[in-house]
Amino acid sequence: MSTFGKRALKKWDYNGDQFQANRFNKSPKEIQLAILEKWYPVGMTCLRKDHTGFWQEGYTITGYSEHLTYYSVETRREWLIVNMKSVQNGTFQPLVLKPDENWRKVQRREEKLNKLGINNE
Repeated sequence: MSTFGKRALKKWDYNGDQFQANRFNKSPKEIQLAILEKWYPVGMTCLRKDHTGFWQEGYTITGYSEHLTYYSVETRREWLIVNMKSVQNGTFQPLVLKPDENWRKVQRREEKLNKLGINNE
């Protein structure tokens, strides 16, 4: 496994720069999938950075999409417009997504419980 792959499986920067995006895209697809499964699990609620640099909320990861040389993340967003429910499905690069605060709270709680030896399973 590459040095990038080993480091990325230990620690991931959700606010990564273009250098991290290039390293991710040039990594073998097996490493990309392992990174996505660890840091972008299916069911995670997240924020997405739009083209203006603002973070939009309400996205949920539904899966991974395999392309010729890389993986991307499939998402679903639901919101209400007046009384009508609107649904948007999209596929994005992982570096434009980051977990929302509720997801982070749950993950920090689980990490603390695991350190104490208390498993939620």
